[in-house]
Amino acid sequence: KGLWRIQACKNFGFVEKGDFGGLVESENNLSHNGNCWVYRQAKVYGKAYVCDNALVYDGAMVYGSADIYGDAKVYGNAKIHDNAKVYGNAEVCDKVEVYGTAQVYDDAWLYDYAQVCGSAKVHGRAHVDADIYGNAEVYGNAKIYDNVNVYENAKVYGDAKVYHGVSVRGSAQVYGGAEVYGFVKVYEDAQIYENAEVYSNALVHGKARVHGKARVNYDTDEGDITQ
Repeated sequence: KGLWRIQACKNFGFVEKGDFGGLVESENNLSHNGNCWVYRQAKVYGKAYVCDNALVYDGAMVYGSADIYGDAKVYGNAKIHDNAKVYGNAEVCDKVEVYGTAQVYDDAWLYDYAQVCGSAKVHGRAHVDADIYGNAEVYGNAKIYDNVNVYENAKVYGDAKVYHGVSVRGSAQVYGGAEVYGFVKVYEDAQIYENAEVYSNALVHGKARVHGKARVNYDTDEGDITQ
């Protein structure tokens, strides 16, 4: 099927009656309620649906069975597809790709070249950022939230939980059933995995490996781990 350019039939939000918008496959791709809109260069097709006050613009593409709703914004050259959902006040931009059954919501912000996929959930005030040379990824059943930052080539995946002010950057990885929280910093080539728990301002860096049933926090002698 081809794509069709939409045109506003009434005034709402920043859109005036008669304004041309982006491209959709059918009227089922965009709700007639709320202030949602697809701007000129953006595309929404397949069974994808944009509703509430959500906005899709620039060169963004939403397709498959993806849903964009609430006050979410998808822009730049972002791609949202499969059964992914972006909602709340979340922003997804640049060359980010969200797919699988991943969910991005609350005040989460994804930018640069980041990828979120699988059954991952990114929410709270979490930021996932891969710069032009990076490839930050959140996938599997991982959950990141509450002011977390995942940067550069860092990866959070498996059943890992990362929350409450944690920073994961460089080529660091958090995976398996690991739980990391409380302003921890994980960076360089460090890895936290299996059922390890790292919390309370601990630093894990260098080529450190924290795994098994290890418990690490900054109040212990192992609060700063590097190898």
